Amino acid sequence: MEFARTGRGGERLVLFKEELARLVSGDREVLRPGAILAAAEYDAWNNDDDFLDWLWSELYPGEPKPKRSDDGGR
Repeated sequence: MEFARTGRGGERLVLFKEELARLVSGDREVLRPGAILAAAEYDAWNNDDDFLDWLWSELYPGEPKPKRSDDGGR
């Protein structure tokens, strides 16, 4: 997590951040239903949006969260 917060990590973390921003904004067509739940194995969040919002704020605390698309991207 420290690499993501500090911007160290090169191209891989740049790509990760771009992909996470797409997920946070609701663009999830390429994911199968339940993929985020299965990958993260979380239980403290009510839904994928809550988990992704938390993850964004943990990794990029000084940056605004990407806006959700109008249609939710789903």
